[in-house]
Amino acid sequence: MPRWTGYFNESVSPALKISVCGVTVAFQKEMEAVIDTGFSGFLSIPLPKAFSLGLVLADILLSSGKRLVSLLDDDGPEPA
Repeated sequence: MPRWTGYFNESVSPALKISVCGVTVAFQKEMEAVIDTGFSGFLSIPLPKAFSLGLVLADILLSSGKRLVSLLDDDGPEPA
């Protein structure tokens, strides 16, 4: 298992530097990730940074009638 060295950012939150890819590796950016002890398996990214990765915001209508706003990449929707 890889070992990462974290730090405390300016807001005194535990953080790591991570690389995030968008639709292709050409859209890769290094970002600060704040460690959340209630991690749900998803990555929250501010919209301007998500758009710079080539992700597209979509309004999806589910068969149940529920609407889902999501960021899309080549693998499909992720909760926004």
